[in-house]
Amino acid sequence: MALTRKFGLSVLAVGLILACLVALVFQGLTLQKMMHFNRALPNVAVTPNAVAHTAQANFARAYALQQAQEFEAALRAYAGIAPEPHSRLEAAIDYNIANLHLQRALIAFRAEQSDVAVPLVALAKQAYRDLLRNHPTHWDAKYNLELSLRLLPDLPEHDPAQERNPERAPRSTGAVEAYRRLP
Repeated sequence: MALTRKFGLSVLAVGLILACLVALVFQGLTLQKMMHFNRALPNVAVTPNAVAHTAQANFARAYALQQAQEFEAALRAYAGIAPEPHSRLEAAIDYNIANLHLQRALIAFRAEQSDVAVPLVALAKQAYRDLLRNHPTHWDAKYNLELSLRLLPDLPEHDPAQERNPERAPRSTGAVEAYRRLP
């Protein structure tokens, strides 16, 4: 009985060791593939077509353009990527496009070009809202939307019916109900 138990434990231990080795080899191959992909990105002319034209590679190039503050080229590069709907890549692209608009708006505000900055903030707010509609748990987008709203708060919608009927306006005395006596 004791011999059978020891044999069963040793088989289990050998099985666990083999499973760990298989997992380690798999992780090593995945890491090697990622390192090859990352090395191939900067050299577009040298990269094979399979690596050069993937959505992730195009995203990396668009992000590099954004970091170099080449906003128009980055916007075109992001627009040229066709990710799967509701994927993490789509969320990252939408988030970066919104950030791109917000960065350009901040630069325009610093240069005192509010005629350029205001529409860019409005574009950024709309892009963040669109992103949050599809990915409601994207906390960075929520935070940046809040920053955008601090820069340019949304104005309450103007109701033209209030101008035509001032007695219906909330501030008019006719809109306030008189106190009634309780029965």
